[in-house]
Amino acid sequence: MTFCFAAGSLAAKVSISQNITELIGNNDIPLTCSFTNNADEEISKVEFFAKNKTDEFDHVKPIALFIPDKPARLILSGNNLIGRVTLTNITRESTNATLTLHELKCEDEREYMCQCYYNDIEDVSLPPEKSPPTRISIQATSSKPDSISSFIVLSTKTVVQGYSSPIYNNFISTKHNAVLTFRTLPVDRVTTKHMQSTDNFSLTFREGDTVMFTCMGGIGDPPGKLIWQKTFPQGKKPITYSNENTDVEKILGQCSFKGTSHLTVKVYAEDIKATIRCFEESQVNVTGMYLETEPFDIQFQVNHVNINKQPNQKQYGPKSDKITLTCEGNGNPEPHYAWFKREKNNSILSKKTFYVIDNVIQNNSGVYICEVYNIIDDVIYRKSNSVEIDIDRTVVYDEINQQTTMNNEVSKARMSVPTDHGDHDDVMDVAIQSSVNDG
Repeated sequence: MTFCFAAGSLAAKVSISQNITELIGNNDIPLTCSFTNNADEEISKVEFFAKNKTDEFDHVKPIALFIPDKPARLILSGNNLIGRVTLTNITRESTNATLTLHELKCEDEREYMCQCYYNDIEDVSLPPEKSPPTRISIQATSSKPDSISSFIVLSTKTVVQGYSSPIYNNFISTKHNAVLTFRTLPVDRVTTKHMQSTDNFSLTFREGDTVMFTCMGGIGDPPGKLIWQKTFPQGKKPITYSNENTDVEKILGQCSFKGTSHLTVKVYAEDIKATIRCFEESQVNVTGMYLETEPFDIQFQVNHVNINKQPNQKQYGPKSDKITLTCEGNGNPEPHYAWFKREKNNSILSKKTFYVIDNVIQNNSGVYICEVYNIIDDVIYRKSNSVEIDIDRTVVYDEINQQTTMNNEVSKARMSVPTDHGDHDDVMDVAIQSSVNDG
């Protein structure tokens, strides 16, 4: 009598390798059918079957056939295995038959069963014995994401009104050569449909824009999750976004899944040169397994103006050589500068970041204004700051000497004029006038 059983279990007459889980592409995966021959029975053949989840073993044909003392072979249903399996030949004394897969493919993810046929001592065929089913599960590692795209879902718009100003006549104009400055009204947010692909465009946004990024790529099987990061230059700690959902889609013909994830963020001025990075979570520590955008260029209007003065004094006098005023503004695109004096606001003193008062005299006292502006989408944004320069009146030595000489001449005149003449005052006036003229 013939008994077929699983290793470690005498209750089963035929067994097959227990469920197998392997990565796609792995090599030399054995699938073994085990059985035992008794003295009064002998094995006549062994068949391997494979089916998909929706099939029934009773309705599928065998993929491989093992007959004692003959070459084992694949049959029609197993043609997909040609060139990548090895079949071990069996004899009448064999207790197992093995099909070895040399390269796992997605199509190998199926359920398998083996069936043993044997004859009794009188060469009469006995009912076949089947093994319990087993399953080969193919796993796939995630890959580097395929793409990141961005979509501006809310764009910051500024409504403006213009008025002419003589200050700008010499150095500010729009595309249409109109001389304008602007004051801003409340910000209006609008939805735009401007798609930017990181493959073809640099990422330029306006401060306050709300941007949706979309990442797509293979996330393996079982399916993983896409993780987002915002990275910054100069070693600043990245921001990780791990709560965004990943939509999962089976990739037809492959034992892997495609993941799609969306990240919606608002961008700020401090995000200049930042990037958005996407990767599958199991690849977090694997070099080069992420995809990231180009560094951001965030446009923002001038938002502050600082003025420094050197030397930094409350009041300047005759010992001051020159006074240097330096202006610093913050904005993107790079801002432009204009210096002027409050009392002479039609005259531009300088278009540089600094202005030097070379002639430190009282007439150059006053309030100096630095106006900083930049242009975004043909709109001029400006801010200004001012500094008061107090220059004390300088008394020169020539004036002091002249006054002393005049006083001496008056004294001499008074001493030389007789007291009994009536023209005393006229003589003094003449002396004084003479002294003034001589001075």
